[in-house]
Amino acid sequence: MLAPESNIGGEVGWRWQPTRTYEISTSSYLQHYHNLIALQQSASGTVKSVNISEAHILGVEAQSNLQWHKNWKSGFSYTYMMANNPQTGYKIPNRPNHQGQFWTEWKMLPPLTLRIDLTYREGYCADSLNTIQIKAAPRVNASINYQVTPKIKLTLRGENINNQRTPDLYGFNYPGAAIYGGAYLDW
Repeated sequence: MLAPESNIGGEVGWRWQPTRTYEISTSSYLQHYHNLIALQQSASGTVKSVNISEAHILGVEAQSNLQWHKNWKSGFSYTYMMANNPQTGYKIPNRPNHQGQFWTEWKMLPPLTLRIDLTYREGYCADSLNTIQIKAAPRVNASINYQVTPKIKLTLRGENINNQRTPDLYGFNYPGAAIYGGAYLDW
């Protein structure tokens, strides 16, 4: 049976917009958990919830957005997280140190917009003894939107088009490349 989780922490951030077309922001957070509830891989191969008696998590996040031109904008985000159990010195399961994303969006013609996302998640440990490793996972996504009217938009999205199958959670397979279609209606 799991014990209740409790924590204390805080976050501080800063946002700066030197021009109408450029913005940068950063934040940092610190959390101290008692009986952190975490998913982990067990020795038998199953995934289960466990309590981690003590967990200290320190993170730093940075984001930047730039409007290159009225029809082209890009952004970048990066997160560094250090999550460990100070009693054992082991890393907390399922929390990679480095994650990031770069995206760019281009309005090709007045009704068409193309967006490309590149994401990266560093490898990490899947158990509290740090014996099961998950590999790094870079992924590429792309979407094209067609604005039919101000209230109707059609979308075609290619998710994980580089067919990266590394799971985000051990034991839960990550599907390969996928294509989705959709419509947005506003009334």
